[in-house]
Amino acid sequence: MKHFFKRELVILFTLLMIGGLVPAGVSAAAASPGVSYQTQIENIGWEVDAGIGLRSNGEASGTFGQGLRLEGIKINLDQQGYDLGVSYQTHIQNIGWEADTGRGWKSDGVMSGTQGESKRLEAIQIKLTGADADQFDIYYQVHAQNIGWMGWAKNGESAGSSGYSYRLEAIKIVVVPKDQDPPTVTTTPAFITYPGVSYQTQIENIGWEVAAGVGLRSNGEVSGTSGQSLRLEGIKINPDTQGFDFGISYQTHIQDIGWEADTGRGWKSDGVMSGTQGESKRLEAIQIKLTGVDADQFDIYYQVHAQNFGWMGWAKNGESAGTAGYGYRLEAIRIMLVPKGQGAPSASVIPAFSDKKNSAIEGNLFIRSTVADFNTADASFDNVEVSNNGDGAIVLKSGVQSGVYTSNSLSTSSFNKLVLSWNSDTPAGTTIQVQARVALTANGQWSNWLTWGTWGTSIKSGSGGGLTDDAVASVDVDTLVVKSGQTANKIQYRVILNSDQSGVTPTLRLVSGALRNTSQGINKVFTDNPDLSNLRVLDVPKLSQMIRDPAIADSICSPTSIAMVLNYYGTQLIPEQVAWGVYDYDYEDFGNWPFNTAYAGSLGYRAYVDYSTIDGLKREIANGHPAIAAVAYKNSANVSGNLPVIDGAPIASTNGHLIVVCGFTNENGIDYIIINDPAAASNAGVRVKYRLDQFQNAWAESGNITYIIHQNEN
Repeated sequence: MKHFFKRELVILFTLLMIGGLVPAGVSAAAASPGVSYQTQIENIGWEVDAGIGLRSNGEASGTFGQGLRLEGIKINLDQQGYDLGVSYQTHIQNIGWEADTGRGWKSDGVMSGTQGESKRLEAIQIKLTGADADQFDIYYQVHAQNIGWMGWAKNGESAGSSGYSYRLEAIKIVVVPKDQDPPTVTTTPAFITYPGVSYQTQIENIGWEVAAGVGLRSNGEVSGTSGQSLRLEGIKINPDTQGFDFGISYQTHIQDIGWEADTGRGWKSDGVMSGTQGESKRLEAIQIKLTGVDADQFDIYYQVHAQNFGWMGWAKNGESAGTAGYGYRLEAIRIMLVPKGQGAPSASVIPAFSDKKNSAIEGNLFIRSTVADFNTADASFDNVEVSNNGDGAIVLKSGVQSGVYTSNSLSTSSFNKLVLSWNSDTPAGTTIQVQARVALTANGQWSNWLTWGTWGTSIKSGSGGGLTDDAVASVDVDTLVVKSGQTANKIQYRVILNSDQSGVTPTLRLVSGALRNTSQGINKVFTDNPDLSNLRVLDVPKLSQMIRDPAIADSICSPTSIAMVLNYYGTQLIPEQVAWGVYDYDYEDFGNWPFNTAYAGSLGYRAYVDYSTIDGLKREIANGHPAIAAVAYKNSANVSGNLPVIDGAPIASTNGHLIVVCGFTNENGIDYIIINDPAAASNAGVRVKYRLDQFQNAWAESGNITYIIHQNEN
């Protein structure tokens, strides 16, 4: 009856106004209440304080086209005699809906949002309260980042977005009679929710989480347990597409089974179980990827809690998360869908995946140059982090000037010699120090950290400057030698990065180690099987060291050989440039092996020292790569000294010399190796051919040391 009376009263007052019979001071209840509002705008503040004033009844509050976020809002009703109030809450950056966080709904002019915290509003809900609320609808429309004006929401519905991190930039609000259409027609939705993912795991002694009353997990929530030593045995994952065209596929690495796709079980998708049920088999790792037309708009990230590791790093888009080869169980997982390229939900120095094979070195050479290589289990990051520079790299963390990367322990066959080499970028004011320690085969005793010196392209690099000798081993310039006739079978390396100014970092792109057991043959392992017959001869430029600067000419075989190879690849350098780039100011010589390859590495090449074999050299030539070999020889049996003979060599004898291998040939049934020997008296005389058997003996005399230099494909 009350509502009927108010409607009749409005009609009566309208007639009286037409007839001019309304007494002075008497006001009619207008057709609808009004609404006024103001927003707090980034860089502007509250509109009233900024002189803009209140907005009302459908006017735009805020800005658009300026990229400014709304940070707060206040809303008031002009009740026009009705029993009405207005309540509202916002979805705030890093906070969420206020009612979900204890902040609660706001009403009648109280601020919703934050002040002085630079947090954007992302969505809003507004509703009417009071006895007459059912007579009206409150409509509101927001202008959102990357979307523009969205559709109209009403009566507590959400307007804006969730999960996209889009800011609100402006808003319009209006109150209309009940069931009246919105002020304008729009095709854009009033609110969009970011697609998500839901999942559940089957837990040892608990079962499937839904059946156990735990329920589904979603969007980064933890599924599983931690601290209870319970294995995950299965998982089901579903997409919440929100209208996008994508699906989710996944496979697990199962105890005694391995990766499902390798065993005929195949990838699972969209809620189908991956793992086993009733077999008491642990999950050890997982891969998850997106499928469908819209898959390229998102990244799916996942992080696992693994036995003995705890929470590992985030993997994404089909990468492996967990472990292999350890027999460790997965205990929990969280999964999130994020916009493409946004990055991981949180930082972690623990790798997402650890394969125990990564710590076992096959053959006599290891090379570490990728994100996965550096980001291994048991590696240590002290003020450094892994970068995606090239394949992968170690750099200083932002704002620090010194840091240390320490590798995991590498298991090897027994060796008594080790040569470390590295590739790095060292801008002015930056250096790296490369160190290693080894463990004895007999009793596992570790050496101290022994140094290969300090390297930088803008300093006087030197092989000293640190500990080079202890009871287990010593570093003689470029080679670690295990003492007392013993061998070692474990290596751990570390690299110290230093910079004299914040914001400038050296970049470690590659670390390699070449191993040799001098009582055995070289334990070379090849993974390919190329055709090594009919090898070509590479057209490597010919440079004689003997016609260079007379002050150093007889000492620069190594940098001259480097210069020939780099010129072959297209980097035009003269031997003197290379010589002073590789010079060891502690050893006072140009022949430090890793300094020579480090110099090539500083020019963008992939370069390292190896102990190689004839098959190794032939593989280099077959792939178009000249190689540099260390030899010791005399050029005639009549020359004194106990050195191998190479007939036709340009100098009488040398106890240590570097030459360039350019190819192989066979003449009249005799195998020859084609060499650029920088010891020739002229450029024209550099190209020579040596009997292969004689070269082998001279190369073995210098330990089969080889420089490998490739053009970097990245």
